[in-house]
Amino acid sequence: MRGSARTLGVAPAPRLLCPRSFARCTPIVEAALLLRSIFVSTSEGCLVIRFNVFGKLIGVEPRDGGWKPYFLGNEGKRRDAEFIIPDDIPEDELGHYLAVLFHESATPERNEVKKLS
Repeated sequence: MRGSARTLGVAPAPRLLCPRSFARCTPIVEAALLLRSIFVSTSEGCLVIRFNVFGKLIGVEPRDGGWKPYFLGNEGKRRDAEFIIPDDIPEDELGHYLAVLFHESATPERNEVKKLS
C-alpha cells in the first residue's frame, strides 16, 4: 500500500535546512548523515574507505582481493583515480601508502593523511 505520510496518518519527517546542518534533523536522519559522511555506499554493496590526503578526498574500495581507488567529489560523485594500489598493501597501511604516493601535495597547512572512517 502506497501513499503519502499525511494519508497514512504519519507525521512527515522534518525537512533538512542543509545537509551539513543538523538543526532540524530527526535522530535517525542525523545518524544516517553521519554514517554517509564516513562511508560511501557503492552499487555492489561494498564500502569505500575514505581518506583526506593532504586536502584531497580519496576513496579506496576493496575489490577482487585488491584495492580500487577513487577521487571523491563534494556531491557524492566519484571518478577513477589515475594510480593503483598494490594488492599486497594491508588495510591498516593504506593511509601510509597514500601519504608516500602524494607527498608532493603536502603543504604546511595540509600536512597529514586522515582516515575518515
